[in-house]
Amino acid sequence: MLGLAASSKTTQNMIRTGECVLNLPFIKELAAVNRLARTTGSNPVSESKKRKGYRHESDKFGIAGLTPVASETVAAPRVRECPVRLEAVLEATHGIAEDDPAQRGNLVCIEVRIQRERVNDGAER
Repeated sequence: MLGLAASSKTTQNMIRTGECVLNLPFIKELAAVNRLARTTGSNPVSESKKRKGYRHESDKFGIAGLTPVASETVAAPRVRECPVRLEAVLEATHGIAEDDPAQRGNLVCIEVRIQRERVNDGAER
């Protein structure tokens, strides 16, 4: 179960394609994750994201210094440097706080089914 902002491009892509890869970093990937912190693939950048300091970045792998690797069961790539990579398909989506007019439509819970997991104590080689 993943709880995400409904307006996020990540959320929209997961719902559109019905799949994702959950790349879980360890401490040595922290700098790469931080380089992605306020980037978005959306162009133009929404006003709300601009106010939060986001900028458009089309090559997130490049700016993070990470390497995309083809997945085995889904179209989305894995991150070679992440020691845990979970290929998943979308099972269902559920609205969060749908009974609260102020929150309705802002958050979504995405239920995924793991298709393939790759776990190792270092980068995939």
